[in-house]
Amino acid sequence: MAVLGAVMLSCAASAQTAPADGQAAQAGDAAPQGSADGAQSQLETVVVTANKRRQSRQEIAGTITTMSGAALEAAGIQDAEGVLRRTPGVQTNKGDPDQALPTIRGVGTVASRSGLGVQQATTGLYIEDVPFTDPIATSIVPDLAPFDLEGIDILRGPQGALYGSSSLGGAVRYTVAKPDLKRSAFSMLADAASVAGAGTNHSEYVMANLPLATDVAGLRAVLFDRRDSGYIDNTGTGVRKANELHQRGGRLVGVVKPSEGLKITGLFLTQESRVADGFATSSAGTLSYSSPTASSRDDRFNLANLKVDLDLGGYTLTSSTSVVTKNVSAMTDATLSLGDIGTVIELPALPVAYGPSLSHSRAVSQELRLASPADARLNYVVGLFYQRFKDRFNQSVKAPGGAQLLGPDLVPNDVLYTEADTDAITEKAIFADAEYRVTNDLSIGLGGRYYRNSAASTVDTHLLDAAFGAIPLADLPFDESGFTPKLNVKYRLSPAAVWYATASKGYRFGGVNYISNARYKSDSLWNYETGVHMAPSKSLSIDAAAYVVKWTDAQVNAVIGTGALSFNGIANVGKATIKGLELSAAWRPSSEFSFNLAGAWIDAATSSDFESASGVVVPSGTRLPGTAHLQTSLEGNYYFEGPADSSGRFSLSHSYMGRRTTNLDRAGELAGYAQLDARLALSWKQWELTAYVNNVANGRGSSGGTTLTTSAGIPYSVYYPIKPRTVGLSLRFDY
Repeated sequence: MAVLGAVMLSCAASAQTAPADGQAAQAGDAAPQGSADGAQSQLETVVVTANKRRQSRQEIAGTITTMSGAALEAAGIQDAEGVLRRTPGVQTNKGDPDQALPTIRGVGTVASRSGLGVQQATTGLYIEDVPFTDPIATSIVPDLAPFDLEGIDILRGPQGALYGSSSLGGAVRYTVAKPDLKRSAFSMLADAASVAGAGTNHSEYVMANLPLATDVAGLRAVLFDRRDSGYIDNTGTGVRKANELHQRGGRLVGVVKPSEGLKITGLFLTQESRVADGFATSSAGTLSYSSPTASSRDDRFNLANLKVDLDLGGYTLTSSTSVVTKNVSAMTDATLSLGDIGTVIELPALPVAYGPSLSHSRAVSQELRLASPADARLNYVVGLFYQRFKDRFNQSVKAPGGAQLLGPDLVPNDVLYTEADTDAITEKAIFADAEYRVTNDLSIGLGGRYYRNSAASTVDTHLLDAAFGAIPLADLPFDESGFTPKLNVKYRLSPAAVWYATASKGYRFGGVNYISNARYKSDSLWNYETGVHMAPSKSLSIDAAAYVVKWTDAQVNAVIGTGALSFNGIANVGKATIKGLELSAAWRPSSEFSFNLAGAWIDAATSSDFESASGVVVPSGTRLPGTAHLQTSLEGNYYFEGPADSSGRFSLSHSYMGRRTTNLDRAGELAGYAQLDARLALSWKQWELTAYVNNVANGRGSSGGTTLTTSAGIPYSVYYPIKPRTVGLSLRFDY
């Protein structure tokens, strides 16, 4: 009944307020940052910039969930998993830290990064307006803590017109807080927590804001350090609580307004994650796995962005120049995946296989755009985009004793496998998005993006060359072009209700299979959606949407060719149809209570047969992996006068994720699970003390997982469990 109730009242937490500083805040947590006081009893207008110009959320023909950093902090969210499970139609598909594979509205053919291969991910990830999704494969998925964020925007439905490649299902966009040019400010947050059956977590965050010249220039700096105890035992290495995490980083934002109408913003952001061992388990409901070698990883990303905004009499000309670098150093245990490769040719299995890998990428991008005045009858943004991406990847796998077991010709110097790849990819695009107000109630919008992509890749791999033959060095050029249109109509039914309908297209990069030079082209989909934004009263906001997605030429891991000429690769042989409903509401019945509710129903399945890379025929009607039929979230807040002249807030948050399959072509399932979190906050003028319990019932749900096969074709599954019950205390100070 709790699930049914959540569905009936479900909400995307997408009705938020717009405080005076322009930073969107969730309606249910409209109190000032650092305060538990909820004295207001009505919702305010949300102003968002996710469409690259300032718009009221109620006036957007589509579904955008916007959550402020302050609201996320108030809810105790520390990572992307906590954000995404509160958004209808979004699945985390959790992996190791910085390795999740989020999907929106079921648009995905794999439920784990390990199954993605070289395909581009189907969800676009952005920090500010800087693209962070790699055009090939996935190295690092940004996971920014909410401390001092301006907010997170989750755009549901393809965003091919404004955001380009990878945003097939939608996009996730982080925005950071900008300097206050009028007053100095300082904030700190310290958090300590105990994890059931594990150890103690602690994290520290600091922000300093310094105006250099009032209303002219200022700096804002953030530093953080987070250490999480492990909670998964590795019985192979004998290490308990093996999956320890250490994250640290910071950012510096500077703003200069040298003259009226000119603003220059500079951002530098860096973050490093060190993982002692993997976050996967070998069976659902357990917190252990076995491997003879720890799968450790150290990754770092840096982002530098220079943004210039020039006011041209109400029109805004924006230039955004960015450089993103990613570095990953990993040690991977490959005993399970490669250890039995000798048995394929009737030789012994290898007892241990492991090896290091190094990857580095650098993406330079430039966007130039012009936006019309927000209140113009013809409201539009037009722009140019360019990105140059380069990466290199090197990996080797050693098998101690392998030369003796399998022979030195097959495993020279105990080296079982080597790989060396390079890629150089260029994306060029021109885009536009416009809306014309035909009457005071009726508006029509048109948009689109023309893109031209080119790529050059080299791949050099070696695995038991003496037995299987050496794969020749591949040199793979590729180029493509296309157009992703968008059309929408919007009609104001009443002062409190707006109806919209939209059709939009998204795409992702194509490429070349390195074994045969066979191309796989960009896949694309159309999203047909209709919905309504309603505000029956100043204290209630309701959104509803229904959509159908038609996905053609879907990229899937498939068998290419026939007989002796067949090989495993990527092909455009898949089709899928996705149908869904989303219903959302935010309610502030009084100054003492607020509620945010979210829910989605999704039916995502293939609509054509194909033979997968494992040789299995996947029939039409097969569920797309990683997507639940039903997902809900319910949050309630009670505001009260606390002891010692404090303001108090008590919050309960319940989320439910339904059953999901893990793969298209093999058995594997993730059971549905629910999670309940509780928080009690007491706030004074500058201090806030919060006690919390996450995963109150200490559930063992899996928020990600997949089924893989060994070299000899034996299937095995991995599961990514939610964190066990965590009891903590945090203290925040604002000056």
